[in-house]
This record gives sequence, C-alpha cells and structure tokens, in this order.
Amino acid sequence: MVALAGATACLGLLPAGALAESVTLSNREVVAAWTIEHQQLHPDFVQDLLTGQTIRLQGELFSLVLTNGAFVRASGFKLVGPVCMETLAANPGLSRFAERLPGRQAVAELVSADGNLQVTWRAILREGSRYLR
Repeated sequence: MVALAGATACLGLLPAGALAESVTLSNREVVAAWTIEHQQLHPDFVQDLLTGQTIRLQGELFSLVLTNGAFVRASGFKLVGPVCMETLAANPGLSRFAERLPGRQAVAELVSADGNLQVTWRAILREGSRYLR
C-alpha cells in the first residue's frame, strides 16, 4: 500500500513485469483499494472498518454503453499517466451535505486501445462517509 500526504500525490506507471501497485482511499469508516498492473486499473476490495467486513471486488472497473449499443469495458483501456490522489476541501456553503465535508479523491486518465476514447475516472471518499462516489 502507498501512504500519501499533502494536497496531491501521483503514483507513476510501473515498468513491464513489475509487481502490482496498490491505490487506496480511506477514512475512519471505509477503506477502498485498487491495483495498477500492466498499465490498467483494477478494483481490489472495500472494507467496512466498523464491522471488519471486507468485500473483494471482481470484474470490470467500469463499463460504458455507446449510442450504437456497443459495450466498452475498462479492460480495454490503459492508464495514460499516474493515478493522482487529491485532497478535497470542505465547501460549507454548498447545498449537498457531502460536499461540505473534506475528503480525498483518486483520479485516473485512461485511453482506449484504439485511442478513440479517453476517460477520466474518479473515486471520491469524504470524511465520515460510509460510501464512495
């Protein structure tokens, strides 16, 4: 696992044949993790720190349905840069309660194998939250 401090920290792409790297988001209630392997981002697990229950995640990180009905899956995308961990400031004036709380987000830029699609993937975890967005 990688511990990150400060406003923004980025995890670099691994050279071919390197061991997988772990990306985590956590607060006092939840830990979520993803792995980076062969320039792809894969879901790993979510753990409830209050109950100790861990759910291993399998399958695709995401799937897109195009207007022609075709499915495009995360496994068809590669990271084009490092996964960045960013600090989210509290915004007390906003109407959505979750955005009034500070938090962290993981941000990854991905591109399809043919280069025609680029995706910005985010996982957001606010302090005190028991869910990810």
